[in-house]
Amino acid sequence: MKKILAIVVVLAMVLVVIGLMMDMISTGSGLNYPIWVQLIFILCFLAMTIANLRKRDWLWGAVSISGVAICAVSVGFSIL
Repeated sequence: MKKILAIVVVLAMVLVVIGLMMDMISTGSGLNYPIWVQLIFILCFLAMTIANLRKRDWLWGAVSISGVAICAVSVGFSIL
């Protein structure tokens, strides 16, 4: 039951992250933070991703990866 719940949560999160990224792409805007703050977010999310995947904590690893993806897309639009 716990594994099924984790899969459902990850799938829901994937849909939300894809929706956020598609919205950023369609509007051509990113997060409303300075670029240096977004780069710090990326570094923190990356460190959390590595730590969670080493512990084989897939749910929090997926959360961390989604944070990296959203911030990376946002930085891409902030630079352009």
